[in-house]
Amino acid sequence: MSHILPDTIFKLETSDHQILNITYEALQQSQTLTNLAEGFSDSINPSEEPIPVKGVSEPNLRKIIEWCEHHKGEPLPTPEESQPKTVVVPEWDRTFLEVSDVDLFDLICAANFLDIKRLLNYSCRLVSDMAKNKTPGEMRARFGIE
Repeated sequence: MSHILPDTIFKLETSDHQILNITYEALQQSQTLTNLAEGFSDSINPSEEPIPVKGVSEPNLRKIIEWCEHHKGEPLPTPEESQPKTVVVPEWDRTFLEVSDVDLFDLICAANFLDIKRLLNYSCRLVSDMAKNKTPGEMRARFGIE
């Protein structure tokens, strides 16, 4: 159990050296960020020293933070829920994920890197929905595959 208060603000440094803020409660949607925050909190003041998030650019981390802040306080998926047989994407998340294919791919990579299981499931479900009833040629055209 962590001794970090839910409203503690952590600074995150993106791969392009931008600093973004996130509350600890929101940060807990990411297992990777939670582990880093708990490891860093013993040796640094979270409001002063940023946690490096080298695998994620500023626009993508900003989007990830928005998602985490919206879902803060929600319980994390159990191991069984992390790999559900059926994924139902709530309306807010469906709207949130209405981005270009490139941005959606970047969010999937960031969610995977940061171990945000629910966001990863939702975004992959939308990609799966895009592929439904498409021919291989249509799929290649949609995703720019030659």
